[in-house]
Amino acid sequence: MRRLTLTVLLLALVAGSGCMSSGTALAPVASGTGTIQHSDLEGGFYLIVSDDGRKFDPVRLDPAFQRDGLRVRYVVRPRTDGVSVHMVGAIVDVIHIEALAP
Repeated sequence: MRRLTLTVLLLALVAGSGCMSSGTALAPVASGTGTIQHSDLEGGFYLIVSDDGRKFDPVRLDPAFQRDGLRVRYVVRPRTDGVSVHMVGAIVDVIHIEALAP
């Protein structure tokens, strides 16, 4: 009986810890180099096109980086809590961005 009680308690702890951690996990980040690109769709916006062809739709891109053709190094985190009318790539928060020397 004692062994059954301990097993049930252990299973409850494992199941409970899984539930708590799943809601607090952050989405993985993406990083690399790419180019800022301006699109005229939907009134105009800027996106990041990575060197390997992935496209990122930043939620807020600092105006200093809103220059078509600007080469950048970036770190972004995908968002899953919204949609965009741009429909060009993953919606992301910019964690870090820096201009690369021409």
